Amino acid sequence: MTPAERRQPVNRLASSLANRRQILLGLGGLAGATLWPAWTTGQDATPAPAPMPPLVIPEIELVGTNDALIFPSAISAGINAITVRNESDTIMHTFAMRIPDGLTDDDAIAALMTEDTPDWFGHTLFAGNPDEPQPGGGELTGYVFYVPGHYMAVNPFSDGIATSFDVAGEPWGRPAPVADFEVGLIDMAFLGFDEPIPAGPHLWRLTNHGTTWHDLTTLKAPDGSTVDDLFAAFETTPEDQVFPDGYMTTGGVGATSPGVSTWVELNLEPGTHIAACFLPGEDGLPHAFNGMITAFEVV
Repeated sequence: MTPAERRQPVNRLASSLANRRQILLGLGGLAGATLWPAWTTGQDATPAPAPMPPLVIPEIELVGTNDALIFPSAISAGINAITVRNESDTIMHTFAMRIPDGLTDDDAIAALMTEDTPDWFGHTLFAGNPDEPQPGGGELTGYVFYVPGHYMAVNPFSDGIATSFDVAGEPWGRPAPVADFEVGLIDMAFLGFDEPIPAGPHLWRLTNHGTTWHDLTTLKAPDGSTVDDLFAAFETTPEDQVFPDGYMTTGGVGATSPGVSTWVELNLEPGTHIAACFLPGEDGLPHAFNGMITAFEVV
């Protein structure tokens, strides 16, 4: 199924909302009028309002190669459909952040390359994005809400490869996608994994209800694995290997600020999976090591 086919339900929803608005506009015009047939007054009936164009969500690609991130230099504010494609030969773990006003790209990159966390980092906006498609052409599609400003997308797993882009325009007016599954991100846990999740392609909506940044990585694990099994496997994983043998990334969402919602289309196979947040906390440890990790079943 192509990204365009997957977005057909969203486009149909947009057209339906537009049609409903037309009906409401027409009813509103009759509220203060005498409801007699037009032939009794000799006047023509009020003409129907002109059709409204469908609300179209822009479709954009973020492509990662071994030495670059490719993304449009300017996009419109509001909800955008983002397809992330990994054409590199390694993991692609990206995040998109709004650069504080007055800060240049060089300033931001210099701050990210230091060991000390910059002061502005804790209160800048991380928009969330589809994340961790498989190397060699893997794709993930999602929906991201951007407010106006200047942004930078970064892949820290590829020596800090980054690209910047501007967001402008009115952010409102496009319908939010209707999700099949809801996940809450809190400090330090996930909400929504109490029951098994249906296998196959589904649209997930993730909302950060916490007080700090969070992300989501899903891993296909050996059936019956526990969180303790994953931690034990990490202890014997070579330093040049991101995840232990037997654990494969199945997609997720990049860094997301408190209060932000984002959407991603995941297609999970039946079996045991792990959900984890690997962003660092104030103690320098990934949130997963402070409890933000859980095993769940896909059926």
